[in-house]
Amino acid sequence: KKKTHSELNVRSWWNLYADTVLKREIGSARHTGLVSEQDFKRCVWNFDETQVNWHPATNRVIVERGHRPCHIRNSGDDNIHITVLEGITMAGEFAPPFLIISGNRPEDFGRRTINAARRKQIVNEVEEAKGVVKFNPSGSMLTSLLPDFVEYCASFMDKSRNNLLIYDGHKSHT
Repeated sequence: KKKTHSELNVRSWWNLYADTVLKREIGSARHTGLVSEQDFKRCVWNFDETQVNWHPATNRVIVERGHRPCHIRNSGDDNIHITVLEGITMAGEFAPPFLIISGNRPEDFGRRTINAARRKQIVNEVEEAKGVVKFNPSGSMLTSLLPDFVEYCASFMDKSRNNLLIYDGHKSHT
């Protein structure tokens, strides 16, 4: 860990970032090269993955400030794994939620401990927030989900401008 967080490695990551921003004209209107600071800040997206444990005693909830939380509790099915991808721009704008839940289909999600109506309610709450819920056996991001993730990102990014998407982007993650 110490090696990946050395000043040299952090500086090289930021140099790569700065070079990419300049080369791709991030934030500029396509083919004009013109960019304001606010447009730039709205076009740089940073996404991070967070593993959410499914435990009955948890009081932690991931929600944008000022919004109604979606509390999820159960009675002991520790085989449920959830990955939340949260995204934010440099301007402080949030992306809708993107959840990956363990199971091959919605019916698998917590089937031993959560009734069908509650499973449907959880998925509906995410979708009402214009979010996406995907399922796979591990509950983690897989290469097979990347096309869905890119399509999800394209649904809320400003298509008239060049955007930069940083996905779990620090050198220490790779």
